[in-house]
Amino acid sequence: MTPHETVRFDHVRLQDMAQQLARDQYDAVVCGALDDLSGRMAYVATGLAQDRLAELRRTVAGLITLSEQLGLTTLACVSRDVVHCIDVQDGISLTATYARLVRVGELSVTVLWDMEDARP
Repeated sequence: MTPHETVRFDHVRLQDMAQQLARDQYDAVVCGALDDLSGRMAYVATGLAQDRLAELRRTVAGLITLSEQLGLTTLACVSRDVVHCIDVQDGISLTATYARLVRVGELSVTVLWDMEDARP
């Protein structure tokens, strides 16, 4: 059985940002945020295995902010779940939500890059 994830995306966030910024500013903000998101996801992919929960928590908390900025609703929600599991020291739930975070994060980054690549 392979888990299947669907990511929710708030297009209004990016549309509002696009309307408020000049094209080059918008591109710089979104590309910078995507690079940061990709870097954080790369750390998240190894963070639990290294048993560095305090660093993992900070990294995932940063994902919440970035996800909300970019309209990645599902990623923000799952990130909150991971932070909660770390805070309450629930290792079993953390393992499950962490695995979901990795899946949702990879899919979210891919969807957003594809969407940005398709922009005229």
